[in-house]
Amino acid sequence: MIKSIAVLSSVLCLVLADFCKEEKGIESFDPEKWEEEIFRGRRTTEERRRQLFPNHSKGSKCSGVCCASRH
Repeated sequence: MIKSIAVLSSVLCLVLADFCKEEKGIESFDPEKWEEEIFRGRRTTEERRRQLFPNHSKGSKCSGVCCASRH
């Protein structure tokens, strides 16, 4: 069950990222890299976020993909 939740959440992230990229013009998002990191489990969520969204505020509590376009 946990695996299915992880897969669903990664799919949702990819869908939201595609929407945000089209609507907000996020240039730093690489869906292939995101998916690879999720399934390999090499990095924590925070490390992935820092790598994929380098302009994201360090102290921000915001965790959604779309919020990265505001920073």
